[in-house]
Amino acid sequence: MSDRNKLVREFYENRIEEEGCAIDGFEYFMPDKRIGRVELVTTGDWGEYGCEADFDSVEIEQISTTCPQEVIEAFDRHVWFSQQNLTNIFAFKIPVEGRDTYALGISGIAGDGYDNAGHFVEIFDESGEFLGSAGIDEGKKPNWLDRPVNSADFNVGALEWSARLDPSIDLNKAWSKELAVRTEQHGGTIRIVMIVPE
Repeated sequence: MSDRNKLVREFYENRIEEEGCAIDGFEYFMPDKRIGRVELVTTGDWGEYGCEADFDSVEIEQISTTCPQEVIEAFDRHVWFSQQNLTNIFAFKIPVEGRDTYALGISGIAGDGYDNAGHFVEIFDESGEFLGSAGIDEGKKPNWLDRPVNSADFNVGALEWSARLDPSIDLNKAWSKELAVRTEQHGGTIRIVMIVPE
C-alpha cells in the first residue's frame, strides 16, 4: 500500500470518528463537501411507531458527470443496492493534503423488524483510482478492504451489480421511478414519491 493510500485512509478514519458516522451515518458528514446523495426520507407523520424504514420518498442529487467515471459507476452501483436493500448514499469530494479525493458514505436503514443497519465508506483518489472500503462500527477502527463494498457486506442481501445486465432476473426493487406515485424535480434534486401518507 502506498504512503498516499495510508494517508487518505487515516484522514477518513479520523474524520469519520470525529463526526460520529458510526452512530449517525453520513447525513451530516462534511455537508459543504457533499456532491451527491440518495436519501430515503419521511415527509409525513407516521405516528409514534414510525421508523426510518417507513420512508415515503427518495431524494436524489446525481453526482456530476465531471467526476471520474469510476466514482460515477460506484455511485450507480450503490443506487442499485439501495433499490433492493434500503440504504442512504452520500458522495463527497474532499481535499486531503492538497489533492482531491472522492468518498461514498453508505448507511443501511433499520426499523420495525427490518435490519439493514450498517455504515460503509469507499474512497477514491482524484483520478478515480479505488483506495479502499471499510465497514464503520462504533468503538472500532475501520476494517479496510482492498475491494469495493458488495451485496454480501450488508445485513440484507441484494443482487450483485453484475446482475443488472441479465434481463431475466426479477429485481424486486423497493423503490424506483417506475414504482413511484409521482416524480418531482426541485432544482438539482429529484424526489421520487413512493407513498402519500394519509
